[in-house]
Amino acid sequence: MQVIHANTEHLPDTQGGEADGDWSADAFGPDRLRKPIRAAAMSGRLGIPPETVQRRLSRLVRVDRCERAEHGYLLTSRQLAREPSIQFLVDNPSHLHRLYAGLADFSVLSEWEREILTL
Repeated sequence: MQVIHANTEHLPDTQGGEADGDWSADAFGPDRLRKPIRAAAMSGRLGIPPETVQRRLSRLVRVDRCERAEHGYLLTSRQLAREPSIQFLVDNPSHLHRLYAGLADFSVLSEWEREILTL
């Protein structure tokens, strides 16, 4: 997911495809708006050796989960519109809810809020 984040982080939240449960490639917005990310840049973001990032990105390209573009790697709307990506997007909010519920159970969120209020 770091690839799609890097490809789209420059876009405003209002930019993108249509909602309304349309999971077609058109719903994810045009690929020309996405910015490719180089393996070296991703390595720096993730703190993983460049060779490891390059190897993993090459594997993703081989199985058509992302594309090698002129200036880096890109996750296209065609790839986002496939079942594995759609299932991730559908499941992600509930996974995040469970994560934050667990953090709240252990008072982690209240501690974070206390730290923010003291700033």
